[in-house]
Order: sequence, then C-alpha cells, then structure tokens
Amino acid sequence: MSLPTELFYTICRHVCSRKDLRSLASSSRTIQRPAEAALHNSIIISSRDHGRQIVCAARRYPRFTPLVKSLRLELDVEAILDMQDNYWGEIRMLLSAFEALEHLDIQDGLDKPLAWVLDGLRPGQLKSLQCTFVIDDELVRVLRSQTYIHDLTLKSSIIHLSLSSIASHALGLDSHANDIDEHVIHALRRHLDPLALPRLHCLHTESLALARALVPGRPVTHLWAPGASFSTSVTSSYLYRHIYGPQSRRTSTERSDNDSAGEPRAGDENRTLSLRQAGPQIHTSTKEHVAYLRTALDDFAKSTADIVSLRLALNLPFEGAQEVLTHISATLPTLRVLGFLPSCIVEQQRRQSHVFTFESVRAIVLIE
Repeated sequence: MSLPTELFYTICRHVCSRKDLRSLASSSRTIQRPAEAALHNSIIISSRDHGRQIVCAARRYPRFTPLVKSLRLELDVEAILDMQDNYWGEIRMLLSAFEALEHLDIQDGLDKPLAWVLDGLRPGQLKSLQCTFVIDDELVRVLRSQTYIHDLTLKSSIIHLSLSSIASHALGLDSHANDIDEHVIHALRRHLDPLALPRLHCLHTESLALARALVPGRPVTHLWAPGASFSTSVTSSYLYRHIYGPQSRRTSTERSDNDSAGEPRAGDENRTLSLRQAGPQIHTSTKEHVAYLRTALDDFAKSTADIVSLRLALNLPFEGAQEVLTHISATLPTLRVLGFLPSCIVEQQRRQSHVFTFESVRAIVLIE
C-alpha cells in the first residue's frame, strides 16, 4: 500500500539537510516532487554573484520556478554602489518567473529607487513584503496591487512622490516639518485608500508619515516605527537625483532630452516631493514633538483591529515621554507590548514613584 502524497510533502518539510533532500529527490519518482518542493521552497541570495547564478538556474531549469515561495536578497556590501549593470533587471525577470512566490525580503538596494523591480509580480501574489527601496510612485502602485499582504516592512525613510497637487505648497521654504508631513500623509492616503492592503496586520516602517497613512482603516495589530522621528527634510527632484544618483528610474513626464546634463528643469520643483526622516532638528521643541506623536497615536487608534504591539521612538525628555505614555494608555488600551523606552526614563519613573497606567501591557522593551 502506497502512502498519500501529502504525507511525503510533510516528511520532506521536516528534513533540514539540503543534501538529504537532494538524495531523496533522486531516490524515487514518488518522492521526487515533494523533495524538490522542500528543496526549492525558500531561496536566500547572499550576493550579487549568487543572484546571477540563481537567474541562470531559473532559465536553465524552469520547472523549479513554480516551487519557490520565499525569496530573500541579502545586502551585498561590496556591490552596494554598483548600479551600472543589469543586475536588477535580471532580478525583475526572476520575480516574474516565481509565480508561486508569497514572501519577498529584499535587504539589498537600500534607499534606491528600485521599486520597478517588483513590476513583474502578479496582483495579489505576496503575503509578506520587506524591502529597503525608496517609497515612490512605483512602490505605491505595487502596494495597491498586492491585496493579500499581511506583513509589510519598508525600511527606507525616504519618500519620493511625483504628486504635483501637493509639491508646490509643501516645498515652500517657510513650511514646518509637521505641515509637510500632513501633505505627504494626505497624498499617501489618497493613493493608498483602505482598498489597498486590506489585510495588513503587521507594519514596520521608518516613517511616521507612512505609518499614519497606512494604519487607519486597516486591521493593524503590530506596529513598529523604531527609528521614525518627527522632523522631515525636503529636497526637490533635481537635488534628489543628484544625491541618490542619476540612475533613478523616472516616469515619462519627468524625462527630457536635456535632462542628461543634470540641470534642473522649469517646474521640476512642482512635480516631485522628496522627504527624508531626519530626526528632531535643533529648532524642534519638545512640545511640537509631543504634539506630533499624540496626533500619530490618534491615527493609530483608528486601526480596525486592536493594536497589541507598538514599538516607537520616544527620544524625549522625561516630562515629554511621560505625556506621550499617558496618551498611549488612553488611545491604545489593548496594548500588550510597548517599546522602545529609554531605560533612564523607566528608572526616573521608579524614583518618582510613577506607575505605568497600562492595564494590559505584559512586556516593555527598553533601550539604553
């Protein structure tokens, strides 16, 4: 009597040795497919050279590509500034070949405008996405199409949007950082309405503006914004391209024959808004910082699910941190895990006999 095929798949999933899986795959036709599925289920690309090898293997053995469900591209430090070859074009083709891909983790390409690499993904394909690419129009379009994502990590703190409706006002030199954030939040909410990412449960971002735009109206239960801060600096599209490289992919409305010389074009500042979370600046008062965090917490409370885990940068003096903590306890009463609290604040709380007013918190994460 033969065993059910599902049992072979279960057995192979518990085999840790890739050598053993290769041996099983060649042992019999019955177990070949389950062993190959376990062998190629998850791929980790450790370097650019390794990535090219995977691309070649996918072209040579296309029958393996439907088996890949998880892909991770690790940071290649030696090639971090190499943007001249066609590596990312090959990765784009690779992603389009992995039709069953559900989990994508890209640690390479930090703060680069490379979201066009994700164009090959099918709508609704991903369940989790981690990437370090700039948050630009290309990435927004990808997020709109991936309606099954429940776990999203965006590690870039740069927002680069070609939205003429907000850029002309937000680029004013007399604008305050929080005013600029409001324009960005409004634009992101307009382009990422609740119909986009409707299943989002876990969000990890370095931008409070992005968190404020995404949490309301979605069932977010775990929110991490550990490095996100209050202040934001602004650059024009011209400065953005010079800082982050002329190789940044732009839309057809941004390209021109004269642009190759690197000169800014008339109206350029009205086409693009580029923001980078820069940390509290010298002129940013504690009062403004606290007010911004309180507003952000009010937005987080609009999640359609109870937020049970919150990691937030609370680099504030004791009084400011205490006010924010009090507001957290009022707006997020179901919180179970809270971070990141400077250890000095907790010590001062104890010395002054302050008691945290969180009824449901079971763990507090500290930083030095």
